[in-house]
Amino acid sequence: MRKNNSKQFMNDLFNPQGRTRRRDYFIINLICTIIYVPIYFSVEYLNHSFGDLLFLCIFLFFFFPFIIIVTIKRFHDIGYSGWATLLMFVPILNIGGGFLLLFKDGTIGTNKYGNDPKRRIPKGYVIDDEIKEDHSKEIKQEKICTNCGVANKITLRYCMVCGYELPKNEIMQGRKE
Repeated sequence: MRKNNSKQFMNDLFNPQGRTRRRDYFIINLICTIIYVPIYFSVEYLNHSFGDLLFLCIFLFFFFPFIIIVTIKRFHDIGYSGWATLLMFVPILNIGGGFLLLFKDGTIGTNKYGNDPKRRIPKGYVIDDEIKEDHSKEIKQEKICTNCGVANKITLRYCMVCGYELPKNEIMQGRKE
């Protein structure tokens, strides 16, 4: 368990970078809907008082950014840009987008928007049986991906960033640790 869990949650709540799970997307939207719907119906159908309308505007001002941020992070989780959130403002597309965000599982492993919030590892990321890491060595050995140029652990078969197969015999000697 992480330290400062509530602090991390608040940082994640205000930060549109990274990824979020379907569960978190659903819970935040459910809470906002449970609060919003009674207020909306009281303003729309009961008395139209200025206080209720003001409260509705304040609610939208404070809660709308959370909905947008969690939607951006959910699009990141399934591998789309945060700009896809703009499609949620198009009347027919928002229904399909809502179902997509609720039911499509996120990308397994790391994608270009961050680590998997479920901490799953893709099937291709198998540690080689014939290569064993010797922690007593002073020199760090890495495999460099020929596709994206990222240094990967010597024990990986596929690049952690792009998924490209790493060279088997090309090992880069790193600095002493």
